[in-house]
Parts: sequence; structure tokens; C-alpha cells
Amino acid sequence: MISEINYNNYSTQQYGGGGCIDGNCQVEMDDGTKKLVKNIQIGDRVRVNGVSKVGIIRCSVLTHSKQIVTLPNGLCITHKHPIWSDTDSTWIFPMNHLDQKTIELNVRGDMYSFLLEPNEDSCAMMINGYWTVYLAHNNKHKLLQHEFYGTQNVRNAIERLDPNRIGRIENIKVIRNSSGSVCDYEI
Repeated sequence: MISEINYNNYSTQQYGGGGCIDGNCQVEMDDGTKKLVKNIQIGDRVRVNGVSKVGIIRCSVLTHSKQIVTLPNGLCITHKHPIWSDTDSTWIFPMNHLDQKTIELNVRGDMYSFLLEPNEDSCAMMINGYWTVYLAHNNKHKLLQHEFYGTQNVRNAIERLDPNRIGRIENIKVIRNSSGSVCDYEI
């Protein structure tokens, strides 16, 4: 069950800076084992939704946040990074989950987001028991649509900033358009 949602989708809101999931959360790998978010590397095979069930990590984006939402099962995530709600059978923002707790950190925590190799039949990876969207997912669900994070545009920005395929980009800055929505990255 979720509380009332006050936002139409995340593309029209000023939010985000790249990394959204706490480094101490656990990603479910394709073989069912778990690995800390902060230890995920390029080429790792993770469990995804969709027919293929397996996604391959292309890059992680590391930034920092002072405010996070905690959910049951230990997921620590930014307030507007979409997750799947089994209870409601839809995508929601963590800030709208009835069991969420918002926490202000004394110091900025390491937060990560992931770009997977192109996979047309999935949009999310399993983290701490929640389907959590990844970058460039191209899903057309209203809540998931975003002109940058949800499209090839974020993939292009990451490829530009990580041309040698190191697999991790740190301390990026976001560029916002005139309406305040994130539209690009820079270092």
C-alpha cells in the first residue's frame, strides 16, 4: 500500500544527481548470490525483470546524497528513484511507500546508479528484494519516463565520460534544462 502520490512522473521534477542507491545495499546476481552495490563491477551479471532475467553491468555512476529513504528489507535509496510495489502492482517512488523512513545523513553517503548493456525486455534490477529501475531503461510506463535517465541520452553521456570502458564514473555534475529537469552529465 502506498501513500498519495503528489507527482505525475519523474521527468518534470527537479531531482537527482546520478547516484540513487546506497553502496551497502545488495544486488541479486544472475546466479542468486548477492553482492554489495559498491562492489558491482563492469561485466557483472545481475538479475533483471523481463524475459532474459540476466543483465550485464556496463557502468556504475557514483555520487553523494545527504537524504535517503529506507524501506523494509534494508533498501536505502533516494526518494524519487522508482521501485516496483508488489502490493500495488505498479511503479512508485520510495517516498510514497507507506513503510518508508526519510533519513538525513550527517555526511553525504555514497550512492550508485547503474547502466546495463542494452536489453530491450527489462528495465529493473533486483536490489534488496525490490525491482529498481536502471539507467537508459526505455520503459514507457508513465512514472518511469524521463527524457534523460530513461533514454539513450544517459547512455550517450556515460559513453562520452567513460570512453575507455573503465566502468565507474565518480563525482559527476548534472546539467539541467530550463524547466529544471536533468538533461546531461559533466565531470
